[in-house]
Amino acid sequence: MQRKWIWANNDQIEQDSYAEFIGCFHAENTEKVLLNIACDSIYNVEINGALAAFGACADYPHRKYYDSVDITKYCKAENEIKITVWYLGYGCSNYKIGERGLAFEILQGDNVLLASSKDILSRKNINYKNGYCKLITSQLGLSFLYDNTVENTLPFAKSEEKGERAFEPRGRKNCVLNGRVPVTISKIENGYRIAWERETVGFLELDFVSPKEQKLTIAYGEHLGFGKVLRHNGEQDFSVEFVAKAGENQYRNAFRRLAGRYLDIECETELDIRYIGLNEVLYPLEKKVRTFADPLSQKIYDVCVHTLVCCMHDRYEDCPWREQSLYVMDSRNQMLCGYYAFDGTEFPAANLRLIADGLRQDGLLDICYPTGKKYAIPFFSLIFPMQVYEYQQYTGDNALVETLIPTIRQILDGFEKHIDETGLIPALKGHWNYYEWTEGSYADGEFGGAITPTHYDLILNCAYIFACDYFEKLTGEKRDTMALKETIKRHFYNEEKGLYKLCLSGKERYSQLGNAFAYLIGLDNTPAFAKRLFSKELIEASLSMRSFYYDALLQADEKNKDFILNDIKTRYKKMLDAGATTFWETELGWQDTIGFAGSLCHGWSALPIYYLCKYEQ
Repeated sequence: MQRKWIWANNDQIEQDSYAEFIGCFHAENTEKVLLNIACDSIYNVEINGALAAFGACADYPHRKYYDSVDITKYCKAENEIKITVWYLGYGCSNYKIGERGLAFEILQGDNVLLASSKDILSRKNINYKNGYCKLITSQLGLSFLYDNTVENTLPFAKSEEKGERAFEPRGRKNCVLNGRVPVTISKIENGYRIAWERETVGFLELDFVSPKEQKLTIAYGEHLGFGKVLRHNGEQDFSVEFVAKAGENQYRNAFRRLAGRYLDIECETELDIRYIGLNEVLYPLEKKVRTFADPLSQKIYDVCVHTLVCCMHDRYEDCPWREQSLYVMDSRNQMLCGYYAFDGTEFPAANLRLIADGLRQDGLLDICYPTGKKYAIPFFSLIFPMQVYEYQQYTGDNALVETLIPTIRQILDGFEKHIDETGLIPALKGHWNYYEWTEGSYADGEFGGAITPTHYDLILNCAYIFACDYFEKLTGEKRDTMALKETIKRHFYNEEKGLYKLCLSGKERYSQLGNAFAYLIGLDNTPAFAKRLFSKELIEASLSMRSFYYDALLQADEKNKDFILNDIKTRYKKMLDAGATTFWETELGWQDTIGFAGSLCHGWSALPIYYLCKYEQ
């Protein structure tokens, strides 16, 4: 698609800005009507007053994609279209700042019925508080305030053209609404509590009568901590706001997805509530039917699938509540499990392309895709070759893989250049040298700028060799890593313990993850070393990283599958017994991670799908 990039004239607000565009078009009833649309940042489309499309344009300023939506069922002979665009302008973990704008075309066959140009009328949407810039979290980005007492009487005027732009097809489906989630409503101090049975992701919907004009503050969450939704956690503020008018109030926000199981509504006076809750937002998926003889296995599988569903929308999301961010490590687990749980491969393909768009000049991948963050997680960049290889193995899509190989080559070249005079790769300064959340699994001062003197980690060096091995599987190109292997052995191996320590400085620590990597890259494949992977001295691998530990055990002896299946059931049953309807970021739940911000729905924890399908079906 190549179309004019437009915005509302004289908009002086550079962040958190809303604009709406209107036009008319005639359509025949002979062929389907297709809308192609791109924007910065998030759009809603109404055709003849009905919400016909919505989406976040998750891409980079240097490569913009467009969505294609079949709008035929909303069309008649003469039609009105209204497009509202929310421009974020605030860099976070799921958005990189670009130039605000909108481009679209409406097609019927080869006929262009309407397209973006200066003749499209536009104006500010002043029901939303423009320039508010209230943060939910620094990862997730901005909240909103909608004022239902405002009547927008601003006149529409011709739009500002910002030149013609080219856009590539995004190549995935668009999300859909699945309907209002059934809720229970109870009175609490200063308002109401809205609850539903299981973790859900959706758009806020309000339908109530207010006896007077008043402001509602709506806090959302996955759990009740200390008897309430924990709206505040440090600078985090899990809330949105709505100013009600006296009388009828009906509202849906189709820009910001909320997630969880509870809403706490703070208001001034009682409301006559017909509905307050979420309209579930889903990515259209065809689920595979999987049946297990063991009821616990079936329950774990089903909850894992729901966890994946809650973490798939405009892209893979680590968690739908706190971040909604696409990471390599998280999405690798999600993709692997998705090959067993769902039909179709367009979603992982679109995500792999987006990840490749995040290649930095230094050869690392961005921390998320797209992102306004300046630092990376070096370890996660080295998982990308494995992720691409698994995609090739499960889909046979060699065409896409060929386009991704240059990205992998640049990643490996970049790491090779970091090998210093010790023969090792140091922790990279200015970046987050993170491996997993388990306490003791990465160094103090993990942000590289704080690392003095130079710091060396076992996992990073092993992961480079691991990535080279997958690159060879993909391309047949072998990289010489023998010298690095010998250097790792010389520096990290403790002969007395028969284990590899995590780092060369500070207190000696040993982990399942680090020693699993040592086994997987062939530093020691002896039965004696494999047995030591069960050592109680090892820091346990977390839910996200247990796949590497399990894979090392299976590579050592496939009979270890019984241990793995039992381990999965033991760990995941604890979450189910605690009332989990999706699986948690870590086994400590909401009280883990940073403060009380551990998510109770995290895509990377759906790993049991892979092992149950391979070893129990």
